[in-house]
Amino acid sequence: MFVEFLGLHASGKTTIRTALTSALAAAGSKIAPLEKLDAMDTALPGYIRRNALPRAIYRLDEFSTKHPEFTRLIDLIGEQSPSHKALLLSVCARYQILQSVPGICDYAITDEGMLHRAIHLMTHHSDNSESMLDAFCDAMPQTATVILLDLSAACCIERATARLSARAKGTQTPVAISRRIKRAHGDMTTLTKRRDLMLRAAARVDDHGIKVIQADATAPVATTVSKIKAALSR
Repeated sequence: MFVEFLGLHASGKTTIRTALTSALAAAGSKIAPLEKLDAMDTALPGYIRRNALPRAIYRLDEFSTKHPEFTRLIDLIGEQSPSHKALLLSVCARYQILQSVPGICDYAITDEGMLHRAIHLMTHHSDNSESMLDAFCDAMPQTATVILLDLSAACCIERATARLSARAKGTQTPVAISRRIKRAHGDMTTLTKRRDLMLRAAARVDDHGIKVIQADATAPVATTVSKIKAALSR
């Protein structure tokens, strides 16, 4: 089962994923972080499997053949940012491993999946981001589950500021920290737009039969993990 998290920066995606992975493994499930699937891809000939680039090209070509319209949309939304487009395509290649090697794991979990990567790209398409998102969700492969950790833009900035301040240990001014956050993740307007796109995406893929689990990112980690674990089992 492919499981991807969706949420703003500092919403707890990595923290929740780590705790959820431990909880599912303790219950006897075979878990694989998405980035570990490369090493588990045993279905290809050895001369391809042992070389990372040919393996990635093979799986991505396989994915593109099965999902041509979706791949075309990735090319469209990623034309302004090749680096983020490459990250999105890497998710697609690893998703294809999961589809091509039955039984490779019970859950492949990523905190930055197809929707997360795409929404970061679409945020910069100010004129038609909503229509692009709708088309993307309509064409997206049937991933098993999307976990939305909902967090307001204001809370995102507050958490990010606290995190950077703790790391800086007084060596950076509040103005410098604010600039770093804005440069890396955007201002209040950008983050609000990104959150709105995430909520829209969750509703759209839910209409297409993809399970969506929505949780409050400000809730205790244990509570959120328990809720997600119960929803995954249903």
